[in-house]
Amino acid sequence: MAERLDIRPPLGYPCHMSSAYAPQFGARFQFDRQSVDEQQAHYTVRIHLTPQHRDFDVKIGLPGGELTVTPIGDSSEAPQWAMQFVSALARQLYRGSRREEGWPRRIMRWHSAPTQSVAA
Repeated sequence: MAERLDIRPPLGYPCHMSSAYAPQFGARFQFDRQSVDEQQAHYTVRIHLTPQHRDFDVKIGLPGGELTVTPIGDSSEAPQWAMQFVSALARQLYRGSRREEGWPRRIMRWHSAPTQSVAA
């Protein structure tokens, strides 16, 4: 019979779960395409911030590229720099679609906050 190991941390020692998506600083942005038709491209966006994430619907109007960003569920507003990055990446997707690159299924990017660094 195999012996069971006790992997619980000792008392008083903080246990932090690590995730490939949760950055130590800045934010990781995940765009997942939901649909594309002749009127709009629809993506859901998850912004992984330390220590939580926020979800948004991003709709890019066609043919002009008008952008609509709406929080999903109880997601609160993300920091302004993160929302500016979401808008910039959505505009980049729109420009790429105009150059016949198509609408990617998933995009993941990391971006630092303007006031954060590795030493922070």
